[in-house]
Amino acid sequence: MARHETEIVRSGSLQACIDLQLAPIIRWLWGRGIKTLQCCQGDVGKSAYIVFKTCRDLEMFLEALLGDKSDRDFTDRVLPNDWVGNENLTFKSETKKWRYDMKCNFGACDIRFCAGVYFPPEDIPEVMERLMA
Repeated sequence: MARHETEIVRSGSLQACIDLQLAPIIRWLWGRGIKTLQCCQGDVGKSAYIVFKTCRDLEMFLEALLGDKSDRDFTDRVLPNDWVGNENLTFKSETKKWRYDMKCNFGACDIRFCAGVYFPPEDIPEVMERLMA
């Protein structure tokens, strides 16, 4: 696993060392109550990713990112067009460049789902621009 330069991101009670390229995005997400579990800015041939604490957190990210969906090229790259499930309750969808992953964690008293989005590192500047607009 490649090591990236990081910065400490703080928002309320949250604090973590975040890869430099994703730090502004994570700060933006946390500032709006969107919780994440981990992230990586990716490398050559390796996707960037953000794992969200809940599926709703991923939904809020996508709603903010896509806005009115008027940019069909970007929307078509981001939105899944199919869902495939398996017996491990891991659901994956692949678009041309973006991939989604949902995992089910069984606790002593409950079931929790977390969701991740994987995308090309070269999309990071556009993601930042769209969220900050």
